[in-house]
Order: sequence, then structure tokens, then C-alpha cells
Amino acid sequence: MRELFSKPMRVTEILDSIFRIYKGHFTKIFVTMLIIFGPLTLLSSFITYGFSQHSIIPDLNTFTSGESFLEGLSGLENGMLEGITPARLAMLFILMPILFLIAFPVGVAMMVHMVGAIRNGEDFTFGEVFQKSIRRLGALIGSSILYGLMVIGVYLAIILVFVLLSFIVGAGLFGMFEGSVMAGILGAILLVILGIVFLFILPLLLLMRWSFYIPIVAVENQGIGIGRSWHLTKGNVWRLLGIFIVIYIITSIFQGVASLIFTLLLQMTIVGQIVQVLIDLLILPISLIAYAVLYYDLRVRNEGSDLDEALARSYSAHGETPDYSKDGE
Repeated sequence: MRELFSKPMRVTEILDSIFRIYKGHFTKIFVTMLIIFGPLTLLSSFITYGFSQHSIIPDLNTFTSGESFLEGLSGLENGMLEGITPARLAMLFILMPILFLIAFPVGVAMMVHMVGAIRNGEDFTFGEVFQKSIRRLGALIGSSILYGLMVIGVYLAIILVFVLLSFIVGAGLFGMFEGSVMAGILGAILLVILGIVFLFILPLLLLMRWSFYIPIVAVENQGIGIGRSWHLTKGNVWRLLGIFIVIYIITSIFQGVASLIFTLLLQMTIVGQIVQVLIDLLILPISLIAYAVLYYDLRVRNEGSDLDEALARSYSAHGETPDYSKDGE
């Protein structure tokens, strides 16, 4: 495994390394996901779908009494909507910041440290990577808040520009074609194109440039990693976007099929909700491993031989010395 991280990797090598890491260290990775994300994710599911009004196991008569699968799915959706009350919304508003500002950055940082240890051919334990990650909790929370504010700012600015351009283009076409049907057709086409560019592609490209702040804060010990992330991703944005799209398609297919099957079988009973959370926790590591692998690949591409030296400084800051004598997998 270590030889892959010593040079820039092709897309196929990145995908191969992701699944090799997941397969080779499945138990440690899944236990980490279960501890860090499991309780909060399960609690949010219980809050969303309700706890008291659902049975522990599904009613076996649901699909044997003439009710179709579509009716069953409709019932699940209605049950979710009926379960959302002001009290539960308030609980979700309290829970979500904990999940996204504490659990998520710490979980991602732990995955980056795990992949870093695997890269160096080292063994690791949950306690070791948790301690390394939790030491940077303040900086991780601060950077995550800043990143969230930047996301909101970017979308507000882009939406404003999109609306203004839509009015300008619409007015221009209306005047050029004097309100004809052609003006409506061309306006609709241009509106779709502008929407794709301004509401999808442009935000993704910008946010991708800033998105590697977590490993920079956790591994490189920087206070705010957003500026460094912008530099690190320079010249690689389209490549990163393509890889993440591939990962998203793969994980969405597996998650969608598994969720559909178990939702139909178990509905949103207590057991069904637990199974759904377990499915999510089984799929989530693929994206997190991809993120960590791409971080180390970006550093190799941008810094080459300086990577080992920087990582050595990071480990020495915690009083540790990485053992490079191991060959890894």
C-alpha cells in the first residue's frame, strides 16, 4: 500500500486503494464509524420518524393484506411527515450542530490519521487516532464554522448573480424577439444552462477548493486550513470533482438498493431504523477514505518528497515517531 502513496496516483489506483483500505481494515473502520456517528445518527432517525408510534418489528400483514409496495412507501412518507412536530424540530436543531460541527470533523480527522498510518505501514488503535483528532477539536470546530459561513455566502452571492443575469438575459431576448415564442424557448434554454453553471458547477468547484481544511488542521496542525486547502487543490479541481462524482454514484447505488430493500421489508420500525443507520455507517467510510486518500495524493502532487518531512513534524508535535521501516500492505 505504501508504494501507492509515494507517487501521484491514477484514478484507477485511487479507487483500488480506497477499497483495499476498507477491506483490509474493515473492523477498525466500522467500529470507528459506529462509535463516532452511530448514536447521533440513530437519535436523529428516532427524532425524525418518531419512536413511540412505531413497533419494534414490522407488521407482517402489511404486505400480505393487498397493500402494494407503492402504498407502503407512501405510508412511510406520510408517517415521517406526521412525526415532525415543533418539539422534534427543536431537538434536530440542537442535534445537527453537534453532528456536523463536532462528530463529523472528528470522524473525518480520525479517518485521515488512519489512512496516514496505513500509508506508513503502521498499526493503529481507535484510542490513538481519537486522541490525535480530539486535540485539534477547537481548530476543527472553528474551521468548520468558517467553512459553513463561506458555503452560505457563496450560494447567496451566486443566487444573486444568477437572478440578475436571468433578468438581463430575459429582458434582452424579449426585446430582440419582441415577446415571440422563440424568445420563450431560448430564454428557457439559457435559464437551464445558467442554472447548471451557477447553481451546481460553480459552487462545487469553489467549495472543492476549500474542502480539504480538515486534514490540514488535523495533520498539519494549522489553525485554519481553508487557505492552505485552496493552494493544495490548485490545478486538480476537475480531477477531484470527477473522482468524487464516481464515488458518489457507486455509494448511492449500493445505499439506495440496500435502503429500498430493508425499508420495504422492515418499514420504519425501530429495527428498520437501526438497520438503516447501519447501512449508512457501512457506506460512509468509502467517501471518507476517498477524501483521506485524495488528501495524501494532493500532497504528493504538490510537495513530493516534502510530504514525509511534514508528516514527521506533525507526529513529533505529539511526541511520536513514525516507523517507516514497515513495508505496509
